[in-house]
Amino acid sequence: MVRTRTVQDFGDDGGGDGRQPEGEQVYQSVRKPYWVDHEWESSFSPVSSAVIERILPGSLQEHRAKNRLEKQIDMLVMRNLENLRYETLQNIDTGFRKFGRDLDTNLHLTIEATQGAIRSTLEKRKQHTEHVADRLDELETKAQKIQDMIGLSGAV
Repeated sequence: MVRTRTVQDFGDDGGGDGRQPEGEQVYQSVRKPYWVDHEWESSFSPVSSAVIERILPGSLQEHRAKNRLEKQIDMLVMRNLENLRYETLQNIDTGFRKFGRDLDTNLHLTIEATQGAIRSTLEKRKQHTEHVADRLDELETKAQKIQDMIGLSGAV
């Protein structure tokens, strides 16, 4: 606003680099959370749990499968929630850093524009003062000539 007003009033941007502060912007999420839909089973045993389950009676197989599925669901929910939480925190942190950087830049540009407007205004005031002083000297000289002419005509 100051830079725009300076350009309108004086036709000069006050010597800045020509950049103007940007308006309000919406910060977008940079990082997108990813979803895990399968938990890979890892074991040091050469015999997998699936082989062991096939040997067990049907009721134990069903019980173990149910427990295994509950554990997998809990693990997937926890992992996905943690991924979502982490990415959300990262996006918030990135947004605040960008906002701080943009705020610093915009304040710097505003300060430069204000200082440029002040410099331009002082220069114009100095020129105006010099012009008024020259004009005053000129008018005083003319007034003196008029008084001299009045004094000459009165002496005759």
